[in-house]
Amino acid sequence: MSRAPKAFAPQIVSANDLLIGDVVYLTGSENWTRDIADAAVAETRIEAEGLLTAAISQQDRVVGPYLVDI
Repeated sequence: MSRAPKAFAPQIVSANDLLIGDVVYLTGSENWTRDIADAAVAETRIEAEGLLTAAISQQDRVVGPYLVDI
């Protein structure tokens, strides 16, 4: 029996601010915000990978970026 592929759930990128440790979210302009409502939402896996790549490139600002289903 084969399983249907899992549907993609929209995702955002979360991380911790490197200096103060607050939870932050990546915005569409690749800045960071504490307000989850301002987070960029990836509607596809490709968009999600792009957001995560942008976040990982900012290791001087954040630590531990990861994708979160919303």
